[in-house]
Amino acid sequence: NVWLYPDASEVDQNDPSTFGFTEIGYVSGAHGTRGEVRVTTDSDFGEERLCQPGTRWLRRKKRRAPREVEITSGRPGPGTRLYLVKIGGVETRDQAAELKGATLFVRREVMPALSP
Repeated sequence: NVWLYPDASEVDQNDPSTFGFTEIGYVSGAHGTRGEVRVTTDSDFGEERLCQPGTRWLRRKKRRAPREVEITSGRPGPGTRLYLVKIGGVETRDQAAELKGATLFVRREVMPALSP
């Protein structure tokens, strides 16, 4: 993939959207005992962005930059705009609970394909 970098004068170090990321949701808590997280989204394409396996980026609370993670599975949760997502390397409820408040992003250049 070719990463597109903005001009340095346009970058806000505390706002990932200024350096190539689009927010797709935030972790609202843990779900179950096998490491799934509840992700709340405002996206009209939540199912495409949160239920398809692939690379996303996660910014933990009190961190500036998102880090690459793999979504291994996802499914719609109870209610609207809530998804239950499995992130690679997160195996227990405690690990999932540590991610509460984290934000999930996609890179603009590699957003999952959206259905028409």
